[in-house]
Amino acid sequence: MDFYSFISQLQAIGFFEYVLPFLLVFAITFSILEKTKIFGTVNNQPRTNVNVLVSLIIAALLIAQTEIVMVINTFIPKMALFILVVLMFLVAFGMLTGKTEEWGGIMGVIALIVCFLAVIWALTPTAGIYWPYWLRPTYQDRAWIFLLATIVLVIWLIARKPKEQSPARDIMETLFGKK
Repeated sequence: MDFYSFISQLQAIGFFEYVLPFLLVFAITFSILEKTKIFGTVNNQPRTNVNVLVSLIIAALLIAQTEIVMVINTFIPKMALFILVVLMFLVAFGMLTGKTEEWGGIMGVIALIVCFLAVIWALTPTAGIYWPYWLRPTYQDRAWIFLLATIVLVIWLIARKPKEQSPARDIMETLFGKK
């Protein structure tokens, strides 16, 4: 049996539709009851047996309501996708900025915009989001944007007054030599 057949079989028996929401609700309810100690304590420990029973009952009652299960089954994957998108945004932003304070000003804003556009670009084909026709750059537009961005970046790197030695200045000196 291959992995695809195994997943199809789990889906056919209702594992994803009923068992996983049941376990999710049980785990969340149980952990909240254990942490808050609503049903009291025995020897300064939560009453785990009561918490398990109440959590099982709440999870079973929830699974009996098919409308709620459908909401959970559509909500959780969307939130997981949102969390993944935010995490990838933060990873991309962290890769661009690093730990230097040099990125705090305009470069931080540029890095933020680049990361935001990268996330949108990554989601557009699969999410069915399309740019308006007037925002779809042609190859010539892209070449002009790249050329202008390169010129602005070079002018900025050359003309700015560094506070101290920065990674960008090190790269420029390595590539083009010291002044």
